[in-house]
Amino acid sequence: MRKKYPSQEKYEKNNPTITFRMTKEEKEKILQMTAQSTDSVSNLVRKALLGLAKDLDYIHQTGYDHGLTNGKRMGKEEGLTEGKVKYRIWVYCHYCKKPIYIEPNSERHNKIIYGMKDQISHFPEDCPRE
Repeated sequence: MRKKYPSQEKYEKNNPTITFRMTKEEKEKILQMTAQSTDSVSNLVRKALLGLAKDLDYIHQTGYDHGLTNGKRMGKEEGLTEGKVKYRIWVYCHYCKKPIYIEPNSERHNKIIYGMKDQISHFPEDCPRE
């Protein structure tokens, strides 16, 4: 192995190489592109990959924004309704004895919470005070 000069080592450290395998047909296409262009193979590959990086950032951001918008819409349309049904509480009507379903954060729900504020506590075995 031949000795490298310090300037060579510095250059290789600041300009690392990337290698990859391709088919003969792919290599021929790339060489044809360089023949039609004034750029070298490395410049063409560099431009293509760095251009793709910009596209990937745009695609990622666009996909993220689309998912966020749709997620909020679905949350409002489907998730919120499902949550209201899943987490609602119910009590029997004092007069007709049929259940009254009370959705979270509704006026009735808040009345129940504030009405029971000083009347409810942990079960004795779960209370941290004891």
